Amino acid sequence: TFSHQPTNPHHTMKTSTGTTSTSPRKGEVYSAVIENKRFSYVNVKATYHAPGKPDVVLEFQVHPGESHKLAERTYKEGNSTLPYSLKHLSVSYEHHTLNKSAPFTGVTGPTRDFVFKIDGDAIYESLEK
Repeated sequence: TFSHQPTNPHHTMKTSTGTTSTSPRKGEVYSAVIENKRFSYVNVKATYHAPGKPDVVLEFQVHPGESHKLAERTYKEGNSTLPYSLKHLSVSYEHHTLNKSAPFTGVTGPTRDFVFKIDGDAIYESLEK
């Protein structure tokens, strides 16, 4: 089971201009759970992308043995509400940085609550909660 942490008011959200591609993707992750199995905290930088929109970048810490929920981000296009997809995850601790980019392992269609488990010196990806 996961200990879903509430959104921390100290998390920062930055926006930056990213590439705008409308090419089809294998599968998209709309929300995720970051689980820290390490014995020290990790700094996480998650980048969401939507075609024609600036990227949304979230930066936060996940303490040892805790989890953090990356909520789905949406935007309005006319009368529709559309999701951003997670395109990149960067995890840093001590003097190391681990990176994962879309398409993520096992994702073949729209996915919510995709699991990224940080353990040792790796990020494990899973569709299982």
